[in-house]
Amino acid sequence: MVVTGKNECSAGMVAPSSSASSSTTSNSLRRVCRICQSGSGRLVRPCHCLGTMANVHEQCLYAWIVASRNDQRCEICQRLYAFDGTRLLPVWKWSQPTFTSRTVVEWLLIAALVYVCWYMLTLLDERCTLDRLVVNALPIRSSDVARIAVLTVVVACLGLSLCSQLFKVVDYVARQKMRRYIDAEHHCIEPPSMGKTITV
Repeated sequence: MVVTGKNECSAGMVAPSSSASSSTTSNSLRRVCRICQSGSGRLVRPCHCLGTMANVHEQCLYAWIVASRNDQRCEICQRLYAFDGTRLLPVWKWSQPTFTSRTVVEWLLIAALVYVCWYMLTLLDERCTLDRLVVNALPIRSSDVARIAVLTVVVACLGLSLCSQLFKVVDYVARQKMRRYIDAEHHCIEPPSMGKTITV
C-alpha cells in the first residue's frame, strides 16, 4: 500500500509539471515586437539585442527612430541597425509638412517678386524697348537701363527664392523614405539542430 501511494503521488505530480514546462517553453519561443508587444506581422532583429528585446516590426522601429530622433543606433546595445536600402512610404503615410510664419513670409515674398517681374515686363513692352534696341538698333535710354537693371535684380531674387523652396520640397520627400531593416549578421547564423541525438 505504501508503494502504491508513492506511485499515485508521483504520477499526479508529473502531469502538471510537464504542462507547466510546455507552457513556459511555448511562451519563451513566441516572438513579439519589443515596442508594440504584438507577435503578428514580419519581425526583424536589426541590432545585437537578444531574447525578447531582439524582435521588432519595421514600422514600429521607424516610428520610434522618428520620434526619438536618434542616429539609427540601438539605445540598448548601442549598435547600428542593420538595413538594406530604402523605400518610399505610401503618400497617405507621409508626415504632415510644417508651415511656420517664416514659410508664409517667404511665399508672400515670392508672390511680390512675381508681380514686380510681371509689371516691369509690361513697362518694357509698352515702351517698345525690345523693338527699339533689337529691331531698330537705336541707342539705349537711361530709363531703359533702370528698368532692365530692376528686372534683372528681381529675376535673380525670384530664382534664388524658388530654388530655396525646391530644396525644401526635395528634403521633405527624402524624409518620407524608410530603411528596409534586416536581421543583423549574428542573428543570421543558423543555430545547431536540436533534433539530432548523440549516440555513445
